[in-house]
Amino acid sequence: MKRHLRFLREHRKLLKLRVNATEDLLLNGVREPEHRGRCLHLLSKVDHSAVVAACARLGEGAARSRLLAGLVRFSTDPGILLLFLESLSDPASRRAAAGAFSKVVGRLDFAAMSEARMSRLLEQIAAIFIEDHERAQVLFGLLHSPSFRSSFAEALPRLSAALSPGFSALSAAWEVVIAGQPTAGRDGLVRQGVVTLLAAPEAQLLAYPEEIRLRLLKVSLELVGELDDAERAAAALLESLPKDSSAYRDYALARVRVLLRQQIDVRARWQLKQLKTAQPNCQDALELLSALDGKRLGRIALGWPRRSNKASGRPSGQARRGGLEPGFWLDHQCRVWLRRGVPEEKSRFEQEWRALADVLLPGLATPLIQGCAEGGVPFFLVAALSNMEEQVLDGQERPLAVDLSLAAQGLAVIAALHRGGLTLPDARRHRFLCSSERHPRLRLADFSGLQPANAADCEVRLRLLAKRWCRDLLGAHSEQLSSDLRSLLQNNHVAAAQWARALAVE
Repeated sequence: MKRHLRFLREHRKLLKLRVNATEDLLLNGVREPEHRGRCLHLLSKVDHSAVVAACARLGEGAARSRLLAGLVRFSTDPGILLLFLESLSDPASRRAAAGAFSKVVGRLDFAAMSEARMSRLLEQIAAIFIEDHERAQVLFGLLHSPSFRSSFAEALPRLSAALSPGFSALSAAWEVVIAGQPTAGRDGLVRQGVVTLLAAPEAQLLAYPEEIRLRLLKVSLELVGELDDAERAAAALLESLPKDSSAYRDYALARVRVLLRQQIDVRARWQLKQLKTAQPNCQDALELLSALDGKRLGRIALGWPRRSNKASGRPSGQARRGGLEPGFWLDHQCRVWLRRGVPEEKSRFEQEWRALADVLLPGLATPLIQGCAEGGVPFFLVAALSNMEEQVLDGQERPLAVDLSLAAQGLAVIAALHRGGLTLPDARRHRFLCSSERHPRLRLADFSGLQPANAADCEVRLRLLAKRWCRDLLGAHSEQLSSDLRSLLQNNHVAAAQWARALAVE
């Protein structure tokens, strides 16, 4: 208040301000401004007509701008705000005005502003604040005023075609990012407004409260790769969060995942190290760092990543057999099973991929990608189970009940492939993955040698594969098997359906 009174004392003659004896003592600093009502009454004497007359006497120039800049700090007249906006001519004054709006507009009653004045105000904002982020800052300052929001909502449909799209986008961004309202089907408008926000200088982004910075951070991460400013904004906003908070951990990991999808490994590694330093027990950070720092085949980290410095990065018992080995797909941050070959096998890998392109059968591991890594090494990826461990089916001893279940599951997969018009050269155990649970599940994951089945000998081929599969899995249990099942193991002409019935009964 003392600052406002000093300003009025300096300009009382220019403004032709008439005061009584008490107000004169206030202006001259003789009396302390202790009575709020008396001070506000004095400030209210500076009305719109007095200001217009004073501006006319000053003419255009810096003196006029300084006068209006002082008046707008305490005036409640939107007309004086318009005069102030019209006086801004240089970039420095525009930046200062943009930053001060949230402090100025709270006192103004925009409900009393006419439609013509509201349109003029928006036109002035668009004409004066050329930089999009400055215009956003001004509008956001105004939108903090409930009376402005109400008048703005009524004026928005009547804006010109040149002004309406930009103000609509900024309004939608304010409602979603600043006010925290739902997007409600306005994705395009919100995105356009957010693009404008993210172009702002770092200092402006960091000036928002933490709740708003978190919402800005979320949308900026969604735009990384599409918008140059998004990654810069995301990095700055992330570093502004408390390092020991769950929000910092979650958004740091989200940024890492985005960077890995964009294959920007250097920044991803730096962010993970920052997170590990701030929160040493973050297991996700340890796992992703292990994957980034380990051996790779292209974008596939070999072995499953460690979740601590002591644990092994490879599943127990996972010596490489049958071409299947555990891996971690960096682009999608998921565990996979990898089969790789030599350059001469490239065409065979491609043939297998084409054969599986339109096949969707139970018991098959989901094929993800087939490609060629550095040095011409072909590879094939299938999905690993996300909710439990599994390993390549090996020859270790298992209870009879478990092997009977596995035999039935494997037989169903082999038969399903043949019904789909495909066949394998063999049905060895190393082609299958077995989950680590009480009642393990079997999945076919090694498709090497897969090819279309020849209709002429399809049934013969299926019988041969079924017999070899069941004998391989159940041969060690022959003394525990029923006489019917033992006799089937000796017979070379048993249909797959007959095997399935016998295993079900057993």
